[in-house]
Amino acid sequence: YYDAPGNRFIVQYQNVPHYSGGGPYTFEVILNANGSILFQYLTMNSPVNGSTTGIENATGTDGLQVAFNTDYVHDNLAVRFSTAPAWLSVDPGSGTVPPGMSMDVDVTFDAAGLNGGDYYSDIVVANNDPLNSEWIVPAHLNVTGAPDISVSDTLLAFGQVFIGGTVLDTVVVKNLGTDLLAVGSVATDHPDYTVDVASFNLNPGESQDIQVTFTPTTAAVILGTLTLQSNDPDAPTVDVALEGEGLIAPVIAVSPDSLAESLFTGDIATHQLTIDNSGGSDLNWLVRIVSTAAEQEYTLTVPDIENVSTHDGVQVGEMPYVRTTPITAMLQDLTDVDIMWDQSHGQGSPSGWTTIMADLTARGATVTPNFDPITLPLLDNYDIVWLIDMGSWTPAEVAVIAAWVQLGGAILFESDQSVTTINDMLTAMGAGIVMTSGGVNGMTSNIFPHETTENVNSVNIPGALASLTQVNPPGGRLVDDINNVGACAYSDVQAGRVVVLNDELFSDFGIGGGDNQLFANQVIDWLAEGVAWLTVNPTEGTTPSGGSDILDVVFDATAINPGDYSAIIEIENNDPVSPVVAIPVTLDVTGASNIEVSDTMLDFGPVIIGNTKTMLLVVSNTGNDDLIVSDIAADNAQFSADPTSFTVVPGADRTVLVHYGPTVDGPVAATLTITSNDPDEGQLPIALLGEGLIPPQIAVSPDSLEDHLFSGDMSMHTLTISNAGGSDLVF
Repeated sequence: YYDAPGNRFIVQYQNVPHYSGGGPYTFEVILNANGSILFQYLTMNSPVNGSTTGIENATGTDGLQVAFNTDYVHDNLAVRFSTAPAWLSVDPGSGTVPPGMSMDVDVTFDAAGLNGGDYYSDIVVANNDPLNSEWIVPAHLNVTGAPDISVSDTLLAFGQVFIGGTVLDTVVVKNLGTDLLAVGSVATDHPDYTVDVASFNLNPGESQDIQVTFTPTTAAVILGTLTLQSNDPDAPTVDVALEGEGLIAPVIAVSPDSLAESLFTGDIATHQLTIDNSGGSDLNWLVRIVSTAAEQEYTLTVPDIENVSTHDGVQVGEMPYVRTTPITAMLQDLTDVDIMWDQSHGQGSPSGWTTIMADLTARGATVTPNFDPITLPLLDNYDIVWLIDMGSWTPAEVAVIAAWVQLGGAILFESDQSVTTINDMLTAMGAGIVMTSGGVNGMTSNIFPHETTENVNSVNIPGALASLTQVNPPGGRLVDDINNVGACAYSDVQAGRVVVLNDELFSDFGIGGGDNQLFANQVIDWLAEGVAWLTVNPTEGTTPSGGSDILDVVFDATAINPGDYSAIIEIENNDPVSPVVAIPVTLDVTGASNIEVSDTMLDFGPVIIGNTKTMLLVVSNTGNDDLIVSDIAADNAQFSADPTSFTVVPGADRTVLVHYGPTVDGPVAATLTITSNDPDEGQLPIALLGEGLIPPQIAVSPDSLEDHLFSGDMSMHTLTISNAGGSDLVF
């Protein structure tokens, strides 16, 4: 209870039982504004000899003991702790005065370190006079204070700044004196230097930040002075030197100002962007590709607190900070987003991530456990790889995952017990992030601006065993723990994206705390929105004054469905006027058939004139639109096909019968042409080979045989078979 009239704070303990039986006790502690402390004991029942009475500092390293484990406290006892005022002292503090005699006591008033004002105290002469055991002498000190100005810097060096740009620095002014400091004027003597405050007052011990802004208008070294005028009697005027240099800024121009392409599925096209620098300094630039995917409102799953029994292998009790109501959020449609949950390195199953898995599934994503070795062909089937605590990876696997991310893949590390393996991967990728063992738990509000942290005000770190001790470009901070040490970070790794978490924040144990669930869904959105159909090379560079650079922009429709796609190429740069240049990009993908055949050559071999040989040719459609075969024709009449026109839906095939009926002898070569709506192979040639043979011509003589024999006799005759044709006669 705060007693405002008495300027004191009272804490009362009412009927407190003894921890092992006994009591109860009723007492109070009174904290006075003058620094004194009063213990008042109302009722103190037995036992009263098992405690310590006294005071100590916050760390327990310094104390004042009154009693220890003894019968000291009792009903209606008061114990007062106070200190003599530092400005008043007496000497001697005790003595003996014989009868009829007197003694002088020196009373010293000391105003050192005191603020201006009035100070009051009592000199209490405690004695053995039975009628006047305490003689009180009031003491009053009037102090006339003086302000004392102090500045944190006598020089602000702003360095080199582009004309048109601004740099800020701060001077801290403090009043070290004992009276009000009135700073009546804060001004600079050069217009390129400005301040955000013109005057202010400071009580003793207070401070004021003065923000100085340097905005150069000329290309030269610019000197100035910040002058503060105050009522400090010793230093009424204080100067702070100002120094900076103006540089002619780079000036960026990018052409064209937009890009558009129309492709059939499977096609690739390359455009070019030109960056020009017409300014007076080097232009440093960095390219980012930003998705423009539309968002929609989703109601997210209520956190599954019943599913949690362990965290990092340790049995857990009641989860802290748990939210048990659903939330809504504007998020992306994740249809066709494929996420690999890797279990090929000892990683556990996603059974402890039911809440976020339900969210992602409801939004269209597919999460698939993987037990196969990590290869590029395997990774190419996925958009995101999700890794939690795991075993070691081979150097070859680390190289594969790093290359996949740099080419446009995305990876989420949600782990605090695989520091070495994760650091190997982050180093190979060039992510600029380093993880170290040892972390701090708790609800943190140290959130950094990013697409993943929009509307995220707090993050629950439930059981971190690691931290992110280095986050350097191309990485950036997302969340720091309560001690301002890195907990979550992102990195734009060439064409790919990486997010690193120092704990299983998205598991069922952590996702119900703070804004973890919103953070989790937005992290997946950011990882998934990488624009796989668009790449830019190079992604960063420096264009000298008067120079230009050409960037190749590749539209790749080999792995996407028909439809309209859009993105923005953002060119971040050091032009102070245009620090970000946005180039809209659109791609129109038309579904296309893609013809495939079982053979590109059919060899019929020798065939007798007059006979026909048939071979099978399988026509397949591996595209995503109907394959319409309008004609199949040979350039030699001895060959024919059946059927000659048909339609094959995507993923299907059709068998064509190709016939060879020779009409002349000798080898023959021809071409069977399949005409279709395949945009790349509208006419597909099939080589045909065969050889016509003149047929054999049989003659047999004599044309009849006759004989007469007795029973039991035998005779032999001869038939002559002749071949007057052009081929062997087989009989």
